[in-house]
Amino acid sequence: GVEGTVLVEDRVGAEKHCSCVNQRGELAVCSDDGIFYYTIEDGRTVAVSMKGEKRAMEACGEYMAIISPVEGSPDGECITLVHVEQKIVASRMTLAAPVKILHFKQCDTIVVYVLDGTGTLHILSEVSVRKQVDELCRHNLFQQALAMCPRALERDQEDLRARVNLEYGDYSFDRRDFDSATDAYINTIGMIETSHAI
Repeated sequence: GVEGTVLVEDRVGAEKHCSCVNQRGELAVCSDDGIFYYTIEDGRTVAVSMKGEKRAMEACGEYMAIISPVEGSPDGECITLVHVEQKIVASRMTLAAPVKILHFKQCDTIVVYVLDGTGTLHILSEVSVRKQVDELCRHNLFQQALAMCPRALERDQEDLRARVNLEYGDYSFDRRDFDSATDAYINTIGMIETSHAI
């Protein structure tokens, strides 16, 4: 026989179809509180706080697709795409129940094919990295926006990073956080007019 010890990390489980392994080899488990990842090195980590019942989940490249019932509507289900690394909700759509994920593919962007209860095929595609970064900046999530920049085309990365740092600098300056503003402005040197930072 095999010898060793058994370590019980958590005494929680998941409904049928509410767990999967993502592209990084982490076990993802959906509960009513959110999505949790389990790794041998770190044990349990919280991926996304997402309250409510979940019916199914599936790994779709860098995303997790979660299907959940629409509260108060027996005929509707919601499909939510969550970006794993950024821990943000990238897309949410309500469709006729039951929702089924048929297939996904990932080239430069991800495309998820979904069938709803009426037999209609829906194609969810990832918006451009630039739009994702703009949305994060709009919510003042500058660190997450900077982390997204390497996902852009190589020729656009430097410009995108400078734009985020410029917005972060302006935001910090308006809040009178001059040290953070200066650090952000320094990261725009060569990309914007120096007079703006001065």
